[in-house]
Amino acid sequence: MQGITDNRGRMVLNRNDDDWLTTEQVADLLVLPIQTLYFWRATGADCPPARRVGKHLRWRRSDVEQWLLKRPSR
Repeated sequence: MQGITDNRGRMVLNRNDDDWLTTEQVADLLVLPIQTLYFWRATGADCPPARRVGKHLRWRRSDVEQWLLKRPSR
């Protein structure tokens, strides 16, 4: 079974390109603080696209992966 883990090695969820991730899951995948994602969105910085679901943000896994592929290598 294919799945992803957070930066602590815990299984987050099974792999599916149409999965919707929470802000915490995206922050764990990108290994950065949750506040960084909120800051990027508030300032218009380049970040993966998110959608508001009620009062929460949700990130489509395929959008996050595409965003990562477009980022320059460090």
